[in-house]
Amino acid sequence: MHEVASNDKSTKMALPEVKLGLLPGGGGTQRLPRLIGLQAALDMMLTGKNMFPYPGLKAGLVDKVVHVSSLQNAAKNGIGINCNSN
Repeated sequence: MHEVASNDKSTKMALPEVKLGLLPGGGGTQRLPRLIGLQAALDMMLTGKNMFPYPGLKAGLVDKVVHVSSLQNAAKNGIGINCNSN
């Protein structure tokens, strides 16, 4: 899988349902520890803390951080779509 995030100051990755007292959905309890390690995943799952793009890159949550204007092209390239074709 190829995960791309923008470097925009409003970009953040989190499990917001945790702040409502719910268990993380969408595989958050299974995939997140595999991506970023158990300690960091538990921190996100138990506290609901946000992770911003560059710490997410360092932790392994995203594979690439790009400027917001390049985000769509980076995502398309990551899944093998030729961005130059119409």
